Order: sequence, then C-alpha cells, then structure tokens
Amino acid sequence: MTDFGETGHLISFVLWIFILLVGGFGILSNLLIIQIFKQRKDNGKKFAFLFSVLAVFDSFACLSSVLSATSLIICFEGWISRGGPISTHFVHIALVAVMFTRTLSVQATIFITSYSYFGLSYPLRARSWFTWRRIRAVPLLVLIIAVPLNFPRGIMAYTTQRKLEFPTDDIYDIPSLNGFEYISVWSKTWLNLWERGINVVQDQLDFVVPLPTLWILNFLSYRKVSEVRKARQNLAPTQEIAIRPIYMFLPVVSFLLLCNAGTIAANLLVYINGVVYREVYFLSLLFNSVNSSANIVIYYWRSQEFRRDMKAFVAEVLKALSFWKVKSKVEPKEVMK
Repeated sequence: MTDFGETGHLISFVLWIFILLVGGFGILSNLLIIQIFKQRKDNGKKFAFLFSVLAVFDSFACLSSVLSATSLIICFEGWISRGGPISTHFVHIALVAVMFTRTLSVQATIFITSYSYFGLSYPLRARSWFTWRRIRAVPLLVLIIAVPLNFPRGIMAYTTQRKLEFPTDDIYDIPSLNGFEYISVWSKTWLNLWERGINVVQDQLDFVVPLPTLWILNFLSYRKVSEVRKARQNLAPTQEIAIRPIYMFLPVVSFLLLCNAGTIAANLLVYINGVVYREVYFLSLLFNSVNSSANIVIYYWRSQEFRRDMKAFVAEVLKALSFWKVKSKVEPKEVMK
C-alpha cells in the first residue's frame, strides 16, 4: 500500500488514467446525446426523452467514477495530506456517489426496456399505459427507487483517527493502513442494520433483482423485434418508425449486463477473500465508466437517424467555431487617438 513501486500501485495508477480518459469521454458524449435528442420532434420523442434521461444519469455515473478513483489516488500518492480527514471522508462520499449513480442508470434502463417491450407487444394499450405525463415522471420514479437503496450506504461509515479506533499496538499495526492518520470505519447504525440483514435485502434489490429482470425484458424485446422485422413488408410506416429506437437500444442493455457482470465478479472476489483489493475496485470503476460511455457508439452504429443528426450537429458546431475564429481575425482593432 505504501510502496509506490509495487505492482498493485502501478496497476491502480494505470487504471486511474484509463478511468479519467473513458470517464471524460463519457461525460462529453452523454452531453452530446442529450443535445441531439433534444432536437427530436418526430414520433419518437418519448424515446428521445427517456434516452436523454439515461444520458444525464450516465454523465453523473462517469463523473462519480472519475472522482472516486481520483480521491483514492490522492490518498495513495499523498498529493494532499496523506489520509487526512477531508480526503479520507471524500473517498467514502465518492464511493456512495458511484453506487447511487449506478442504481440510477440501471433503473432508468429497466424503465426504457419495459416501455420498449410493452410498446411492441401491446401497442394499443401501451398508449394509455405510457402517457406523456407518466413518461416525464420516470426521472422522479427512478430517484424514489435509488434514494432508499443507497441511503444506508451514506451512513454506513464515518471518518476518525486511526489511533482512536485501534489504540493498542497489536491491532494498530495494520500494514495496509500504515501512513494513514485517518480512516473510515463502520458506524454503529450500519452495524445494527447489518445484523438485521438489511444489507442482504439491499443487495438483492440493487444487484440481484434488476439484472435478471433486464435480461428477460431484453430477450423478449429482441424476439419481438425479430418477429416484427421479419414481417417488414406488411408494416405500416408508423410501425417501422416505432421499432427503430427499440432496435437501437437493444445492444445498450446487453452491454450494461456485460459490464455489470464484471463488477459483480469483482465484488464476489472481495466477498470470497474477505479483502478489498484496490486494483479490483479500480477495475470496477473502469467497468462503470465504460458502461456509461458506450451508448453514443452503440447509437451511432445502430441508428441511421442518429448518425445523420450527430453529423449535422457536429458540422454546425465546427461551422460556428470556424466562423468565430475568422471573425476574430478579420475584426479591425480600435486605434487609440
């Protein structure tokens, strides 16, 4: 932990660099997604709104991953007071932010996948089920689910001086904590909840239940899209337009399941060994960043309309920048008399 030349430290540092790059790309790309879908005024505006909501949550997921990885590196490298109270407490806050934004992203994806499947399977009933008012309430519903699931994590630990928690030499001599004056320890409130099995319920609702639900919904949606596309010659133009965003979104769910499988495998390693490896945690943050950054690539690959809109928007931005640059050069300077 304290030897900067060790393999574990170097791996963590390299993973942090990747998290910075991928997370920065994710923030910018999700802002671009929001801007592109903001201009949609066709029949797919409900999907455009939901995709924009997901992009907002994914932007915060990328930001939280960057902050969490950076806070750990700051402690390990000693760029600020090594293991100081502020930096140590921020490590815990950033961890909670990562878990919270992950829940937001997963729950938003569940809503979008549900809307896709039921919209295809029951098109007439879906109009009354998924009204504009209910679609616009999705961000609030996601927050209502995410806050209770992550609130216990916010109170599970507090920052204190290591000597106060481990006053005797035999307990105090923990190699992984050498050089850290302050540490985060489990709070009594969290330990009481843990003894009552609250953590098991929390993990079931936040990790175990959503992923199989997403897999089932995505599989059913894929089958339905395949059936509809086989009968393409009999489709009305409005039906063809309706399945385009669903077809575009299917790989997003598959990629989310793949990245979360990596995160779950990393967490299982922690549970089995009883040790939190910093390299494994950095790898989990990288999975989280990649998952939240990949949507723009998938949209560009799967949707001709998105490619067109993205190229048009980028062209407008470049045109505006070039016009501003030319104007600043041509504009005559005032001469003082």
